[in-house]
Amino acid sequence: QFPGSTPISVPHDLKTFIHQTNQSSPTNALLGKPSTCQCRHGYPQAYSLDPIPPTQFFKKRKIDRLNSGLLKLTCPLLVMSVDSLEDDGFMRELNAILQADGDEGNEWRKFMDDAHIIHAKTRQTLIAEG
Repeated sequence: QFPGSTPISVPHDLKTFIHQTNQSSPTNALLGKPSTCQCRHGYPQAYSLDPIPPTQFFKKRKIDRLNSGLLKLTCPLLVMSVDSLEDDGFMRELNAILQADGDEGNEWRKFMDDAHIIHAKTRQTLIAEG
């Protein structure tokens, strides 16, 4: 289970995921949802995904699919907000801060490094448990 998440409720969460994203393929990879974060309409803002979900049929062939990410943002309002930040150049600004010398750059790099370590450990644990 992803840190801070609770197991999904089938079929309710499957329907919610499809409603929020208009995607049905990733539903076989859903593992959990945030235990505390919901959008203002009461739906999960994201779901955690199994990095190696069960085999599925895709275009009449049986395949194994590897997920590159462990989290999928699903709240349309949150997705639009992140898209807007990206469109307005926020990622360039954040990268500039991360590359800068000084206290601010060092502090942000530590946050980013810590997040990457947690993500990597979680991924390794989920793969080992799978």
